[in-house]
Amino acid sequence: AVAIPQFARWFADSVPVVVGGWKLATITCKTVVSPMAECDAVYSLDASKSGGGTRGATNTTFLADMPDVFDNPRFGKDDNDVTVTAKVPFGPPTPLGKVLESLPSSMALRTDLGSTLQLMRPATTKAVLNEMVPFGAIPPEGLGSVPAIYRIATWEIHGPLRNAGMVGAFPPNVSVSELTLTVKLDADPSINDSKFMIEAKGDAYARDGAH
Repeated sequence: AVAIPQFARWFADSVPVVVGGWKLATITCKTVVSPMAECDAVYSLDASKSGGGTRGATNTTFLADMPDVFDNPRFGKDDNDVTVTAKVPFGPPTPLGKVLESLPSSMALRTDLGSTLQLMRPATTKAVLNEMVPFGAIPPEGLGSVPAIYRIATWEIHGPLRNAGMVGAFPPNVSVSELTLTVKLDADPSINDSKFMIEAKGDAYARDGAH
């Protein structure tokens, strides 16, 4: 799951929190693919009186200050938010066939990845591994007619972006399918809260012998 540390590095190096007085609200990557995927970033005007960072901010100031990492700006109907697109590097691609060559059993996956997610729970607001289901086509004769059964389970984490390194240590059979970064500049950082919160979802694969 190297995609999340790659995203965290790209975010730290390339994305300003304020552009022309507009504040970053979210970055959404609906489909995470390697080596690169398109993500949408939303910047907003602060409606609160204390939001001095957006005083004097206009569509013109955003466009004048927009960094090269972004393109295709689309202003909202009330001109209170703007969405831009960025190409995000997610690391080298790993063909699914290569991932399927060496997989743990579903019990080993549940034990190892499940335990890792359990250990992450104090530092997150959600860390779960969902039920495993057969992956791929099932022959008419049933699962007992095939020499091996591939299984897939979805996983999900909500927590501070600083946990990116822990997710990056997941084994190769665990992939990231989508992620969303939410910026809360007024947040008081704690063990499971941060100014930069990430929601990540993905898949984990296992292989069992047929019974």
